[in-house]
Amino acid sequence: METEILINTLNDQFDVGLTDVFSNIMPSTDLYYRDYCTNSFFKTYQGLMLSGKSSVKKVAAACFLNDYIVEKAISSDVDFLIVKHPLDWLEFPGKFESLQQHSYKKCVKSGLNVYVIHSALDRHEYFSPSINLVKVLGLKTKAKLYVENDAFGCICDIDLSYDCLYAKIKNSLGLSKLQALRFNDRCQLVAIVSGGGDSEEYLRYASNQGCDTYVTGIAFCEGNEYSRVNNLKFRKLAERLKINILGGSHYATERFGMMAVSEYLESIGLVSTFIEEEPKYKELAEMWE
Repeated sequence: METEILINTLNDQFDVGLTDVFSNIMPSTDLYYRDYCTNSFFKTYQGLMLSGKSSVKKVAAACFLNDYIVEKAISSDVDFLIVKHPLDWLEFPGKFESLQQHSYKKCVKSGLNVYVIHSALDRHEYFSPSINLVKVLGLKTKAKLYVENDAFGCICDIDLSYDCLYAKIKNSLGLSKLQALRFNDRCQLVAIVSGGGDSEEYLRYASNQGCDTYVTGIAFCEGNEYSRVNNLKFRKLAERLKINILGGSHYATERFGMMAVSEYLESIGLVSTFIEEEPKYKELAEMWE
């Protein structure tokens, strides 16, 4: 497939025309991206980030753009890499980190195209990580969680004890523990916001809908000053509202969305694979709490 055709297909499938939050994050985090990224990427911080080969034989999907993923993609002869985030997320201590310059150079040398779908994926009707996490947990969506008219999560009817829901999520994600704040012994209406959902705004919306439990990736985060201040506000609000918080890590709660994207790429006739971040996932399985 011609790269231009694939890009147009993805642009039609994912709404990359809205400016993403990474327009605020990347300038202070990534020292090198301005030397390598396409001009179009700077408009919204989504869409085609790195331009490479003009034709595509093999594609791959991944959650984060980092040195490990770039090396895996290039060594597997991938021509086109689609990622949710244009940066890496370090679960310990909890902060974004940029791709190293040598990896940018490898992308250029190998002709690897890199395409970003961050908030475009979150709001997608089928490929949203939250929607796919709901499926993995065997739940059904009762309603969408909206912030400023954008759907970023799901609300599900359940009737489980806190301990049963905790075990279901932990086992489904392949983790030994979850980050948790417990205020109720029974879970009847749960909000699911994968990834970095430690937001006061999201939590208030969930509370207004009657949710007693909030499932996300990050419950505790102190990786930088912004996280320390805002995550603390999130936790204090949860305590005031008496809403259980269950955190399954940024990576483990979002990987299912990118798996779904990889399956979609196969459905349009491409050879596609999901690149698992094995070192990160192994570390999470053993140490996340």
